[in-house]
Amino acid sequence: MSRISSELCLTDYDALEFANNFDVDGIEICSDLSCGGLTPSIGFVKKCAENFKGEISVLIRPRKGDFIYSRVEKSIIFEDISAFQDIGDYCFVIGALVDGNTIDETFLYELREEFGYQTKLCFHRAFEAVPDVEEAMRILKKYKVQRLLCSGRNKSPMEDAIHFKRLMELSSGELQIMAGGGIRAIGLVDFLKETSVDRVHFSAIPKSDSNQQNSREIPQYDTFVSILDAIHQASI
Repeated sequence: MSRISSELCLTDYDALEFANNFDVDGIEICSDLSCGGLTPSIGFVKKCAENFKGEISVLIRPRKGDFIYSRVEKSIIFEDISAFQDIGDYCFVIGALVDGNTIDETFLYELREEFGYQTKLCFHRAFEAVPDVEEAMRILKKYKVQRLLCSGRNKSPMEDAIHFKRLMELSSGELQIMAGGGIRAIGLVDFLKETSVDRVHFSAIPKSDSNQQNSREIPQYDTFVSILDAIHQASI
């Protein structure tokens, strides 16, 4: 089995110590995981980039709630991407839908027109709402989206495994499939071996902490180590 890469989702600078000490392959920087994540500050991203040598992804999400954005909200997304590009070379985690929860193809077209195909993109968990997975994957491949983050739609472990195996088949190796969203170590080795996903995205933050107002979102050491251990085992 080919090596599975790891990505730590972080909202707190102190969490970067985990990524550095355990050679995590990449980080996704965002803010406020209690709502699924929002665009982080430029200062936070800049400081993380100064002290992390792996791949850095930045979530671009202007507000909580659904992923159907107005023209003004899309302009904010474009402004944010432009501002982050001024300070570094990042992968941008984006996602936009239209009524009916199909992928906003116009948004992807305009994004590629504005920033070119050299800009790395990851389509986030907005994908979980799409009604036609095959059509959605076709669109992502058309616009050369490099990575897809998906949680498996919260079905049973077996149904999730079937779903991810289908995503891997539909990707045809043209984009990475990254499993994420509530990742836990229990059963992870079997899941990864069954699905052969390319990458695992996780925060290792206890759910009670991520939903508790005013609490810091720091990985729990034992959970973090167990997840990384499972990823390494599945790669053997």
